[in-house]
Amino acid sequence: MLHNKQMFSVIALVAPFALAAVATWTTSNSAVASAQGPDLCLATGIDARPDDDNIGRGGCVYAAADAPVLGADVCWDGKLAKLKGTAPCLGYTRAYHVRHGEVLDPHTGEIAAYAPLPDTCKLVPCSPMFQPVPVEDGLACCDPKTGDCVAPDANGMCTVGDITWCKELEKHNDGSVTCYE
Repeated sequence: MLHNKQMFSVIALVAPFALAAVATWTTSNSAVASAQGPDLCLATGIDARPDDDNIGRGGCVYAAADAPVLGADVCWDGKLAKLKGTAPCLGYTRAYHVRHGEVLDPHTGEIAAYAPLPDTCKLVPCSPMFQPVPVEDGLACCDPKTGDCVAPDANGMCTVGDITWCKELEKHNDGSVTCYE
């Protein structure tokens, strides 16, 4: 049996190694947890008007609720996002995480990042499609209390109602929109 003095000596010798092991384990787990960068859509915003470079550009564009899941880290340069890989982002690019998106060019790694919106027809009643009309997908600002939908303003933002995604949208001259089922 060890005497108290000898026991203290053994603890004093072993304790630093035990603390180092705990510190290493905690640090490596923290590094794994923080390997994923901040969300690109939240950190840089949404490019509500991708056709107009004069409007502030965010890293993501609005999309339907069923937008494809990418789940990848990317390097963002202020205009383009590219898959990050294992190397750090170079130059003035910054690392972000993209949950929804798709690879546009497998050779360059360029991606499109999406900010999914709720389906308009789940928020307000939509009109049945009676005849094939050339319609596009797009944003609709819908008020669930009235059931009315209007087009976003010139900056692509909703001044009335909730911003939603309509898979078959028809814009009218008075600013209202009709979303078809």
